[in-house]
Amino acid sequence: MRRLLSRFRNACAYCGGSLTAGMHLDHVWPVSRGGVTGISNIVPACVACNLSKSNKSVMEWRVWKLNRAA
Repeated sequence: MRRLLSRFRNACAYCGGSLTAGMHLDHVWPVSRGGVTGISNIVPACVACNLSKSNKSVMEWRVWKLNRAA
C-alpha cells in the first residue's frame, strides 16, 4: 500500500487532489467488467472521483465528466 501511495505521491490518481479527506482504492478497469484485483489495476482515488467513476472505464468516466461540465 505504501508503494502504491508513494507512486502517486499520496494524491488521487485521477484528479491529483489530496487524499486527506478520505481515500478509496479504485480498480482502473472495473471488476464488474472483467478487471482483476491486482497492483496493475488498482490506484488510489479520492472519494469523489471513485464514486463518480463507478463501474466506468477511465475514458468513459472522463467523457462523462466533460459532458456534465458542458
